[in-house]
Amino acid sequence: MKEIDRYRIDPPNSINRHSCRLYEFSGRRIVLDRTCDASPRFFSSFQEIVGFKSGGQPIFPPRILVGGKEYWGDGFSWKRAETTIAEVLQTEGGLI
Repeated sequence: MKEIDRYRIDPPNSINRHSCRLYEFSGRRIVLDRTCDASPRFFSSFQEIVGFKSGGQPIFPPRILVGGKEYWGDGFSWKRAETTIAEVLQTEGGLI
């Protein structure tokens, strides 16, 4: 996985604060999203955002499942989350 961008999504464009990283993986653009204001912090992942609603909120495609869950990695470091999602994408495809 190669990181190609970093960005944040904050209220009012989402309910929570998010730190996001965009990766290129086998021709797919994958977002790794860390929810910052939860305790412990957790991750979700999906293919790149497909657009924005009229109010500025992002439109998300289906999330990539890790261990059968949309939200995962409670307390994981970025490195551990990157390794985990790369393994899921290589072995399972990961998409709902």
